[in-house]
Amino acid sequence: MNLYKHEGKALFRGIDGAMSAILLEIGFAPGQMRDIFAPARLPGLIVHAVEQAEAPGNPLRLSGDEIAYEGP
Repeated sequence: MNLYKHEGKALFRGIDGAMSAILLEIGFAPGQMRDIFAPARLPGLIVHAVEQAEAPGNPLRLSGDEIAYEGP
């Protein structure tokens, strides 16, 4: 694990840090970073959701027996 120190705090070096430095150097504002990083994470999030949905004993999916209407 690669750590850097900045103002007494440990910083982890990773691709996001490197990309942030590059984007700042080419003129992007810090507030725009989320708009760039979020789409890059989307394929991984989709695959994770699909894997969970297809997993046996999926805790995210309820059967009809487990659902009880308690309204008026």
